[in-house]
Amino acid sequence: MSRSVRGFTLVETIMSIVVLGVVGVVVALTLADGVNGYLLASRRMTMTQEAREALVRMVREIRGLDKRISAGNNVGIITADVSTFRFLDGNNTDITFDKSGTTIRRSGDGQVTWDTLANNVSVLTFKYYNSSNNELTSVPLSQANINALRWLSVEITLATGGQSVKMRSQVFPRDFGE
Repeated sequence: MSRSVRGFTLVETIMSIVVLGVVGVVVALTLADGVNGYLLASRRMTMTQEAREALVRMVREIRGLDKRISAGNNVGIITADVSTFRFLDGNNTDITFDKSGTTIRRSGDGQVTWDTLANNVSVLTFKYYNSSNNELTSVPLSQANINALRWLSVEITLATGGQSVKMRSQVFPRDFGE
């Protein structure tokens, strides 16, 4: 009576472990790429949403700039610079938008207190145009250029983690077409 013991040899066991290791590495790399892609898309979506919210708020409030309420202040604009725009809105509220470090800020009380509109900002640019659609390049704008202003553009760029989101909008304040 001889008993035959069947099993795996040491070589077969080692080969199985090596094959499973290679398959495991391939699967792990595929999953890691998927997770990295998700994280990149999620970060980009968050930046896009933050930039959009800041830009929409700025455009809405600048659109409320009303030259009729501020004849003594020539169109209600206090400061018109490359990265700062300060004005009086239709309710005579002193509103400022500017970039401080990597933050877009808004003040609605004459630059006493500040609210953060967006973080990780690399660019905030205001450009000013007259009724002939020519850019008014001498900034800060002189009083004559402030009086000639008809519309402006606002550009925001947010950057983090090697990604950036750039948004731009044109603003036509009410009654500036007159």
